[in-house]
Amino acid sequence: MAETAPPEGLQRYQIMEPLGAGAQGRTFRAIDRRTGAAVAVKVLHLRSLGGDWKPFDLFERECQALESLSHPGIPRYVDRYTSETTGDFFLVMELVEGTPLSQRLGRPGTRRSCCAG
Repeated sequence: MAETAPPEGLQRYQIMEPLGAGAQGRTFRAIDRRTGAAVAVKVLHLRSLGGDWKPFDLFERECQALESLSHPGIPRYVDRYTSETTGDFFLVMELVEGTPLSQRLGRPGTRRSCCAG
């Protein structure tokens, strides 16, 4: 796996490989250089917001929620950072290995129907 140069301010983390991408950002597998722990670095690109701050608000809420919660079923919050140069936002959290949710939901028999009465 090729190492990618860490974004400005995130030299603590060795970016190893991309895990996924969406309309506003990307997620990477990384190693915490201080602890040796595997982490996920989620990046929200400011330039992709196009003046719409709702994705930033949701990202900020995700950071705050992770920071305040402690549960075995929720990735542990590690760090967050805003790049002064690019304006990109970074959330660093515990890396959870397993099947991506998008793949799990695509499997037959994994969706549940719900009926409102």
